[in-house]
Amino acid sequence: MALVVVLLLAVGGGGVWAWKHFAGGNRDSGSNARNDATGADQDKQSKPKADQTASATALPSGEIKACSDMPTLNVTSVEDGQGQLQVKADVKTSCAEGDFLAGSSNRILIYSSTAPTGGSDVDHLVASGTFDFSASPLIIPGGGRTVTLSFGEQHYFRTAKDIDVKDLKVTPSFDRGSQPSVAPDKSKASSSSSASPSSSASPATVSASSASDPSQDEQDEKAAEEALQWQSKHDRPLIMSKYLGKWTPQLSSKKAGLVADGKTWTNRSILADFLKVRQTNPDAALVFSDDWSVFDAGGSWWVVLSGELYGTAEEANAWCDTQGYDADHCYAKRMESSGPSTGTTKTR
Repeated sequence: MALVVVLLLAVGGGGVWAWKHFAGGNRDSGSNARNDATGADQDKQSKPKADQTASATALPSGEIKACSDMPTLNVTSVEDGQGQLQVKADVKTSCAEGDFLAGSSNRILIYSSTAPTGGSDVDHLVASGTFDFSASPLIIPGGGRTVTLSFGEQHYFRTAKDIDVKDLKVTPSFDRGSQPSVAPDKSKASSSSSASPSSSASPATVSASSASDPSQDEQDEKAAEEALQWQSKHDRPLIMSKYLGKWTPQLSSKKAGLVADGKTWTNRSILADFLKVRQTNPDAALVFSDDWSVFDAGGSWWVVLSGELYGTAEEANAWCDTQGYDADHCYAKRMESSGPSTGTTKTR
């Protein structure tokens, strides 16, 4: 089942298409239906409707006026990048002459309703970003186009491996900008292809901003806290099936407010640290120390385990040496479903 989301942005840094729920003139009313997200247009200009099933062929050659309806986005896939979550989507317009987005505050929130161990759950924010098209409008041909949105570090809260596309819901808030129309030649930077805007409407890759406002920071910090809880519940079956009785490198143990490595750690930075490990090693796991007796009680630490499994502590610590970790950031830990913490940790 195809999911409806917003334009695909490929980014280098953070993700500012951050979709915050905010009231007032900033937020355009729109449908939040799962698998079918649209944004309401502020510029109400009547235009003929286009066949929604038409394939993208070429960008419009003349001036493009704002469509009376906001575009729709259908998420087709998600992929992990290096410290990024890349969301690919088909973007369509209901206007035959095409449409555009040219504002600086195009905000997108992507939610997942997948429970930690399968089945349905309440919606959890999995990506948040704000995209700026003010310098280079994103042109959408009448037949639509494929766009890749890239959410950077601390703006996505789950790896692609742990996201079920069919359970996503997108809440977009589009910003057309102040101009009633744009010319295609002003949209060159919104395409990853070297082809001119008047030729094939090739897939576009757009970057989300790394900056965010205070309300977005608060929203994303709360989302990261929920994501840490979701991930630890999701990874428990992995621990139970593969880790028990084995030694594995423990890479970090942190909690919000901890001052270490030259910074104060937040839920967002702790989660981002884990997600980078997870993207490299699918068997890496996150555990909450209070849920396991092999950690000292009451610590309330978020612990990252590498997923490399060994029969002895020496082998696990040798892996740390090989990977270049210092003694404070990698040492052997043995996971058990019960029993005391004594004898389950061996430092280097």
